[in-house]
Amino acid sequence: MIFATLKENTSFKKVYLLGLIFGGGLMLILALSEVLALGVNQTLTHYFPGYQTFARVSVGGTIDRLEIISGITFIIGGFIKISVLLLAISRGTAKIFNLKNYRNIVTSIGLLVANLSYVFYKSTMVMFQWIADYWGYFAVPFELIMPVLLYVIVKIKRRMIVFSKD
Repeated sequence: MIFATLKENTSFKKVYLLGLIFGGGLMLILALSEVLALGVNQTLTHYFPGYQTFARVSVGGTIDRLEIISGITFIIGGFIKISVLLLAISRGTAKIFNLKNYRNIVTSIGLLVANLSYVFYKSTMVMFQWIADYWGYFAVPFELIMPVLLYVIVKIKRRMIVFSKD
């Protein structure tokens, strides 16, 4: 859904790989800093170890309590993630129902997602418990099988189009 907005002459593979390398590098740096500051056991026991890492930072005894930086980062990151997912859901739903403009349904889908989030997760602990118990069953089909299947279908369709033009 996001790559559809790129210019035609821009290689989506280059953009994807650069983003993947950049994001992976940031995650590696964050994980290393958490383990080095908190230790392995405490990193695994905290729900948000990045927040705990910033809480322990003290520069010269005068600059401390920097967890506000972590909190602001969580809020901005969450906003961006929800915005991108809302855009993808809205565009996908508009394509499924053959709507000309996806903007007409963004508010409705946003309100539906907000209400469902309150229904499904009563607290952060319930969310993390659900992830530990059930997410693995959802991750394999939605994050591995479906993308590979869609990639194969697109390749087959492109070949059929090329052969039909000849």
